[in-house]
Amino acid sequence: MKVNIDAFAYTFREMLKEYTDDVALKTLESVDEVSKEAKKIVKDHAPVEKKGKRKGKYKRSISVRTAYESLTEKRNVIYASDKEYRLTHLLEKGHAKVGVPRNGKARVEARPHWKYGDEYIKSELPKRVKKKIGGIK
Repeated sequence: MKVNIDAFAYTFREMLKEYTDDVALKTLESVDEVSKEAKKIVKDHAPVEKKGKRKGKYKRSISVRTAYESLTEKRNVIYASDKEYRLTHLLEKGHAKVGVPRNGKARVEARPHWKYGDEYIKSELPKRVKKKIGGIK
């Protein structure tokens, strides 16, 4: 059986395009899944003030949104919305206590929670993409 080289090239190009589209779609799906899971991890580790007036407002403000999306790329952002974004660095890294002189050594201890989501994304996303496209059984 003889095959025309142009027909072979066209068929091969179409098969490769279909595979590329499938890989891109599965990668974008993986980004969404892992982002939602990481948001849950961050929320689970986020501090909640039990007494006082805040009552978990910061924890409830943690959300995920798509920052950029194209046919082959997607970037999701996990963030604290409203005015609560101001607390993220203070809670994650710790800060000086209010009302204490500058030379005082009184500090509020760090309550890390964002780092857990970051670590999860860095370890889980490559595994998830490989698994979805068939690289890992």
